[in-house]
Amino acid sequence: MEDDRLLAIHEEIVQVLLQQDASYARPMPSWELARLLNVAPSYVREQVGVLRRHRLVSVRRGRGGGYYLSPANRQRHHARMRRSAPGTTTGPAN
Repeated sequence: MEDDRLLAIHEEIVQVLLQQDASYARPMPSWELARLLNVAPSYVREQVGVLRRHRLVSVRRGRGGGYYLSPANRQRHHARMRRSAPGTTTGPAN
């Protein structure tokens, strides 16, 4: 059985998909993700498989296909990024 723990590479893949605004209409192919992350495309496909099993990343198959975040996952990750941005607080101001 494969190890499905999420690693730093998974967060990096999600960040790139957010930054590049990947969507169903504009999915990002594995070769492009690989180029931006400086890893092999086969490694990207393997790691995206883990993200797909966790339902964090979706795939559009066929010519012009690739990976993207669903709208719900995109909103969740944007909210998490805003909460963790420097200078932001999560509690009441004193």
